Amino acid sequence: MGAAQNLNGGSRRTLPSRPLVGLAVGDPPTRAAYSYALTANGFDVRVIDDPAEAPIGTPPKYPDVLVVDVSADSGYGWMFVQSFKNHCPAADIPIIALVAEPDA
Repeated sequence: MGAAQNLNGGSRRTLPSRPLVGLAVGDPPTRAAYSYALTANGFDVRVIDDPAEAPIGTPPKYPDVLVVDVSADSGYGWMFVQSFKNHCPAADIPIIALVAEPDA
């Protein structure tokens, strides 16, 4: 089974491989908890601190989905989403926006 092609010529992973989640969560304990839970439930996880790091390899491969912490206190998450769209404008990747509260 081959890889699907993105509009920009990069490929996305396809089944039967494990889906790749790009995780942009700033709080280290919360990031570790999400990473553990996602890995335990059949996902590969790659922490992305800089949107320019999202595409990897040649041709570029992208995560199958991005999980981004958009907590209101820092505004980092929304800036990350906008920067990602600027760096990877042709990447058709779903983005899950959440508010990660480690003490909740």
